Amino acid sequence: MISAEKYGVMYMKEQLLTKMLELEILESEALKNESIDVAQDLIKQKQVCIDQINALIGDCPWQPNEKERELLLQIQKIDEQNKQILSKQFEDAKQALRKLRELKKRNTIYSNPYDTYFEEGIFIDKK
Repeated sequence: MISAEKYGVMYMKEQLLTKMLELEILESEALKNESIDVAQDLIKQKQVCIDQINALIGDCPWQPNEKERELLLQIQKIDEQNKQILSKQFEDAKQALRKLRELKKRNTIYSNPYDTYFEEGIFIDKK
């Protein structure tokens, strides 16, 4: 027989896992839209949920029930997809930065500092 307290903890864990799944889906959408700030906020919210679950579990070993296991698998699947999207965006940003540095380097190599004319001042004599 499950006590009311244990049932309440199970219900709260299930609610927190459901919230984490929703946050994971929102994070996926934010990453696809390249909204990194939104994704960072969602990651922080997920961490709060994880901390709350850890506080509920305490020192006791946790054996998730069938519904919790299903939620955890969905969260894990979407999290893996998000990691792939994030690593691709990171690689794209590194590549763009590399190209920018290369162009800057090329421009400084081929530019002639004596090619431009700087007028420092003109003196006009009115006699």
